[in-house]
Amino acid sequence: MATPSTSETWRRGRLEDQAIRAAFERLDTDGNGSLDRKEFAVGMRSLGIPVTDRAVDEVFNSADANSDGVISYAEFVAFAARRTAAMAAVFDQLDTDDSGALDVAELRRGLESLGLKASDADISALLERMDANHDGRITFDEFRDFLMMLPASNVRACFEYWAKSAAIDIGESLSMPDDLDALPRPPWKTLVAGACAGAVSRTATAPADRIKVMLQAGSAGGVPPGGGIRATMTAIYAEGGLRAYWRGNGVNVLKVGPETAARFFFFSQIKALVASDPRNISVAERFTSGALAGVASTVAIYPMEVAKTRLAISKPGSYTGIIDCLAKTFRASGISGVYAGLGPSLVGVVPYVGIDFVTYSYLKELYATRFHDSEPGAAVVLACGMLSSTAGQIAAYPAQVTRTRLQAQGMPGVDAKYSGMLDCGRKIAARHGVTGLYRGLGANLLKGTPSAALSWFVYEQVVRRLDDN
Repeated sequence: MATPSTSETWRRGRLEDQAIRAAFERLDTDGNGSLDRKEFAVGMRSLGIPVTDRAVDEVFNSADANSDGVISYAEFVAFAARRTAAMAAVFDQLDTDDSGALDVAELRRGLESLGLKASDADISALLERMDANHDGRITFDEFRDFLMMLPASNVRACFEYWAKSAAIDIGESLSMPDDLDALPRPPWKTLVAGACAGAVSRTATAPADRIKVMLQAGSAGGVPPGGGIRATMTAIYAEGGLRAYWRGNGVNVLKVGPETAARFFFFSQIKALVASDPRNISVAERFTSGALAGVASTVAIYPMEVAKTRLAISKPGSYTGIIDCLAKTFRASGISGVYAGLGPSLVGVVPYVGIDFVTYSYLKELYATRFHDSEPGAAVVLACGMLSSTAGQIAAYPAQVTRTRLQAQGMPGVDAKYSGMLDCGRKIAARHGVTGLYRGLGANLLKGTPSAALSWFVYEQVVRRLDDN
């Protein structure tokens, strides 16, 4: 006689009250007899599930039948019964030999049937996360307990969430994530794709970037008094024709690789220090790691930033190239010269990262609230990223202006006017008002959208070709 399938068994029966009660009490950390969103999120994180506000809301709202903002024990029992039946149906599709447990071969076939790439190491990581008794097989209880609180309950959704926690390539498009450890492909591919994307997008938007830097530098950049974008464009063209718009772009492109590598490296190292669980980093830990990684990577490649600014605003013939620029700067001002403006650069990291992070999260939440049943596509993610980045740039822009002024002083023909960041900011505001601290912002915003879109496109194309080879 055939053994009843797992789903048939669970449709005829129900979870034992004792098991449900134990699960509920584990989640109810304050012991008040109900679960709030925070307790629910903690429970999801404890299982190693990738936790986002959208995911928490989706599962929580599914369980909160009366929409009162908390989940009672009765609601949890009903939720557990529904999810167990759904998990049983998924389990039966994977358990092809009807043994009541999943082995490596079944896991691999399940992943391959969904077009999900997994190496032997991926499968081992997958088993390790779910195999509670370490016997090399996944029982239904282990499968159910791990996946009970996922936002969706179909086969692909289960494997995708499962795959994310084991770093399996689920075929999703990625822009430039901050965490190499969480990437579904070898780190070198991400670094190569990021460097290519940055080089192409920076070259394409170099004219707008040079205009921005010259406006920030003011008279040191050769901008006519009171001149704006049009006057600066005219001055650049008169200097050397169309080619002059790309002055300083060489160093801007060259620093993409080390800049990206440094940011990833420092993020990975700092995350390991600050995160309680580096494989499932919290929002606060990600923000802290990202900000500190930004500071560290800025310090590491900063001399190249000084060279980029000086090459962009200097008179033709002042420097023969990057090395000549840095050598002359060092001879004239020492180590302080090649690190001029570092203070405002570091000060600007926190507001930029903070505003960018908060705005991006808010926009994603807004989308999730308005469109409950759809995941944001590439266009939505890109738009959220551009808007949040713009907000961050506006918040940190005064620091950028003071940085450029400090980088420029001491160049041939440019006198030293400022004793430091605060003195520079005060003198700019005294002479030009608050708007003086935002000179060049228009040019900076103009290049934002095409730069982000082109970077995204090139990154995707390079990654696709690398993955195919």
